[in-house]
Formats: sequence, structure tokens, C-alpha cells
Amino acid sequence: MNIMKSKIFTLLLIVMVTGLMAQSPLSFNYQAMLRNEAGEAMVSQDVDIRIEILAGEYRGDNSDVVFTEDHDTATNNLGLVNLQIGSISTMENINWAEGPFFIRVSVDGADMGVTQLLSVPFALHAHTSADAFSGNYEDLENTPDLSNFIEMEEAQPGDLLIYQGDSWQSIAVGEEGQVLQIVNGMPQWATIEWDENGDDNGDDGDEGTFTDPRDGQEYSWVKIGNQRWMVENLNYYTPGGSWYYNNDSIEYAASYGRLYVWPVAMDGAESSNTNPSGVQGVCPPGWHIPGDAEWDELIAFLDSETPANLLKEEGTDHWQSTNENVTNETGFTARPGGRRQANGSFASVGSFGLWWSSKERIDSPENAWTRYMLHNSANVTRFSSAKNVALSVRCVKD
Repeated sequence: MNIMKSKIFTLLLIVMVTGLMAQSPLSFNYQAMLRNEAGEAMVSQDVDIRIEILAGEYRGDNSDVVFTEDHDTATNNLGLVNLQIGSISTMENINWAEGPFFIRVSVDGADMGVTQLLSVPFALHAHTSADAFSGNYEDLENTPDLSNFIEMEEAQPGDLLIYQGDSWQSIAVGEEGQVLQIVNGMPQWATIEWDENGDDNGDDGDEGTFTDPRDGQEYSWVKIGNQRWMVENLNYYTPGGSWYYNNDSIEYAASYGRLYVWPVAMDGAESSNTNPSGVQGVCPPGWHIPGDAEWDELIAFLDSETPANLLKEEGTDHWQSTNENVTNETGFTARPGGRRQANGSFASVGSFGLWWSSKERIDSPENAWTRYMLHNSANVTRFSSAKNVALSVRCVKD
């Protein structure tokens, strides 16, 4: 059974080399979970998936397509599909040394967006490499720093190990006060300043940065009154219920973050309007979804008849041209990420921004309270939105 083109899916992409053997494999695995517009896994359904690899500068429909492959397949009982990309069409003519490369996916004719391949599987690159490798590790360029690793013949009690492709290696012991972080898939020790309350997210001063330990993304924060707010919209991936605007990570991810439906933003937590809300939701550890009362506290602290002018980003790089009399003197830097409607359509990027609170509307439990700002208004408006509409998220420090 084919799925209508109007359906919206969430794809989880996993790309891996099929094996590093003497002969370079010319394919890689692709796994995707398909969900319908309600966020439900599409189990045991026939689907047609087209994979395209684009080379060079991304130019939308005018991009150079160097590989196309169509798969007539079916989801399993979990809604997953597993494909072997390169098993139908050949990749031999792709020069992996000349990037960048992007992958475009469509399901039953519905365009699911474009994602950049930030790294090319080594075995694919090796197939088109003009320079033969001597086999001597010392001849390689851009080799990783292995000074903090030692190869283990046999693990000992107390060892901290990491699997490096074909062997287990021990991570050197850090110094007192350091914590182990995973950055871009690699472990590293980091020194973090802890205050007398055991707080580690840089609360000294009025502004700073922190790293989300879940994916390594860095965010800025600013102190406004007694609150510390993230300066950017949250951009953390969670399967089912979060999207980039127009499903286009290249155009919108860095500027506007992701859009989340309320149940996903709350990570299944119950409604809360305490101050602080106590709901981490989709926020990084040590941060939480602001309650309706916390938004009220922010606006009350500003004590202004034009609060949005103090919160919105200046200029028209992201807001429409009528974004006037804006100072952003708080440093909140609100950007208009728009919304994703329940029917899968996107609207209003550049025109207005909407941000969730943790409070459900009591007399209409299918809705929850938000705050929104318009490009041509100096007000911050309390607005009740349907929970299945995807909006932006700003987190507050615990």
C-alpha cells in the first residue's frame, strides 16, 4: 500500500561503511524510521524511497545530482526500513574527494529534505583516491592524536575503555576536578568550574556559553533579572515530533533551531506552572522548559510597554523588514522560527516566533500556553496553541 504524498515522515539517518576489507565496498547502509503526520510509526507498509546524492554547492533543484537510486521496500513491525544504498545503482563514478556532498530523500514522492554528508565513509573515499596508501601509519596526514590512548592487551579492574573500530583502548586518567565528555564521538577530559552549590553551567556573570553533553552543540545564555535564558532556539534532535523548518537543515538549522510539538518538548511530562517549572523536557541537563509563570517573570522584569523590542534580534537578517525600533538590549535575541502545522505545512518563518511553556490550558487540554512575537509588533503575547503544532523552544537554567 503506497502512502499519500501529503504524508509527513520523520527520518532517522544512519550511514555506516559495510566493512573495511581489502576491496572497497561501494555501498552503505541506510536505516530510517517512518512516521505519519500524527507522529505514529508506520508499521508493515509498502513505501517507495528515492535516494539522491548531490555534489558541490547546494543550489536547491539546480544542484548537481551524481547518484540516484529507487527502492521499493516495506517497513517492518517497528516502522523501520533498511536499505543498502549502492546495491541498485553504481557509485563508481562519484569522486568522493571533491565535496561537499548532500543526500536528498523522498518517500512516495514526498520530498523529505536535504542533509549534508559531513564525512564520507573512508572505504568509499579510498575507492576514488588518486594516491595509494603505503600501509605505513606514519605516511598519513591529519592523523588523530593518540597520545591519550594506550592499546590494551587485557582489561584490568578500574580501566576506562573505548572501542576503536577493531580494538579496545584505555583512556588516560584525567586530572582532579575534570569530567569526561564525548565530543564528535570522541572522549576527552574537560575542566569545568563548579560553584559552591555544585553548579557547572557557567552561572558567573551575566552571559556565557555551555555545551549540551547529549550531542556536543554549544549554546549561549544570558542573565535577565534572576533568570538565565538560552540565547538560541533549541536544536536537539529527538525522533518523532521535531522538525527543521521546511525539513531543510541546511537553510534553517543554525538560525532557527528545531520546531517541537508540545508532548515532545515536554518529553512526556505533565503540565506544570510552578516557578521554576521543574520540567526538563527536551532541554539539556541542568535546563528546563519555562513555565507560564516564568515567562510572566521575564516580562515583568522588563517593565516596558514595548517588551518585544528589548527581546528581539536587531535588524532584518532573520526578521522581516518591518522589525523596527528593536534594541535587543536584554541579549535574548529572539528569532522568528515560524511553525509547523498539524497537517505538515510550514508557515511564518521570518514573520513571528512562538515558544512553548510547560503549562497546559486547563479549559482546553488539547492546547498549551505559548509566547509569541511578531515582526511588526512590540508586544509579547500570551497565546494558546494546539499541542500538535510544532513551535520553537527556549530553555531556562535550573
